[in-house]
Amino acid sequence: MDLREKERKTVEILRALKKVNYPGYSRDIVSFGFLKKIEVYDDDRVFIDLEISTQKEEVIEQIKEKVQEEIGKIGWIKGLELSVREREIFRRQKIPIKGKTVAIYSTKGGVGKSSIATQLAYTFSVLGLKSSLLDLDVYGPSIPKMTGTQDSEPTSYDGQHIIPVEKEGVRIMSLGYMAKGDTPVIWRGPLVIKAFRTLIFSTHWPDTDVLVIDLPPGSGDIQLSLAQEVNIDGIVMVTTPQDIALEDVRRGISMYRKLEVPILGIVENMSWFTCDSCGKKHFIFGKGGGELLSKVYNMELLGQIPFDYELLELADRGKIYVLEKKNSEVAQAFLSIAKKIIDLLKISV
Repeated sequence: MDLREKERKTVEILRALKKVNYPGYSRDIVSFGFLKKIEVYDDDRVFIDLEISTQKEEVIEQIKEKVQEEIGKIGWIKGLELSVREREIFRRQKIPIKGKTVAIYSTKGGVGKSSIATQLAYTFSVLGLKSSLLDLDVYGPSIPKMTGTQDSEPTSYDGQHIIPVEKEGVRIMSLGYMAKGDTPVIWRGPLVIKAFRTLIFSTHWPDTDVLVIDLPPGSGDIQLSLAQEVNIDGIVMVTTPQDIALEDVRRGISMYRKLEVPILGIVENMSWFTCDSCGKKHFIFGKGGGELLSKVYNMELLGQIPFDYELLELADRGKIYVLEKKNSEVAQAFLSIAKKIIDLLKISV
């Protein structure tokens, strides 16, 4: 069998495996990263190696049956050797802080998640809490620029623990401090997870009352690892009033509920724009989407944040909006959201 023929047959098998969903999910075992190897032999026998993140025997059996069913539809295969192994399961650990952990999440990019994470961290500080901010968006770490700390260098007192950067009383850690400027972060799953564990468990967060984590958008390795390995006190779902953003956040809600991670509520960003000339609210991205979503899923609408161009402008300059514009409508919205989170998590101020 020549190389081209082997590649064609391997692709055919891969397509068949993509039809096998993880039980209870709409996502297939290939996109979950469970497929480790496909080997097509010259006599048309096939070897498939799967490593599954579960200790439930019934889940493994369901996957085996479905794989055998799909592979059995490929006429040229003369025999299947199927190996299904249990992936090492990491027990949920508490992040080494004395206080609570809040993760800021959006299924869709471009809804202002990192900006909300940053402003909330500083709003907690304004309210008298010792606040820290962890940027886990390993593919696009933007918080160093938003906070004007992109030129900072984290240090270590023992070669094992990382001392975060500090600005205006808030401690900050991000992969962006290591991958500076235009350096691309091109990592596969195992390296991403290694970076994730290092940032979470090796950063020294002294006396932190609340740690705000900025998650990358989507439902990839970081989000799944966070849910499986880390005790998170609550997740805040970020959306905009747009229909497409609401559709995306529905998937995020379903994912974290299945993973049994507590969701504190929904924040609707860019809810309206208040015109300086007429003083009226203009709902440029739609209206009422976050409220509808909160009712459908029986979740709290933590708040609606108006659109303010100055929020973007100050972030580009590394300035903290809630410190610069304390009396603005947007800053007051962040204040209200932060107070609700404090109440929900029973944080002492």
